[in-house]
Amino acid sequence: MGLDSMIDSVFRSVDVPDLVSETILPGQFIRPSAASSPERRLMSAVLEAALRDLRRSANRHSLRMRRLAADVDAWFASDDEGWPYSFRRICDTLGLDAAAVRTRVARRGYPPDPPHRC
Repeated sequence: MGLDSMIDSVFRSVDVPDLVSETILPGQFIRPSAASSPERRLMSAVLEAALRDLRRSANRHSLRMRRLAADVDAWFASDDEGWPYSFRRICDTLGLDAAAVRTRVARRGYPPDPPHRC
């Protein structure tokens, strides 16, 4: 499954007003050979799990879901390449443009939770 279709399938049930559709070819995200090794399939699965976590935690107000959303947001935002399954390392290995993936995910319309006031 290409990243574009992965993102669409994970977020399919989310209704985002004023979302402009883009035409992105699957080959722009994951080349057919990119998912051939077990390591690359695992990296693809990690990315898909992060997308699913974003969807699960969207607009949920429990402390657990807010923490999950914060962790996933931080993972997507990080440029750390020091560990094998960092967002940047996964994008580099799979031949993905990290900025394009971040933009695509951000356009799904998940606003950050408002800050808590004590």
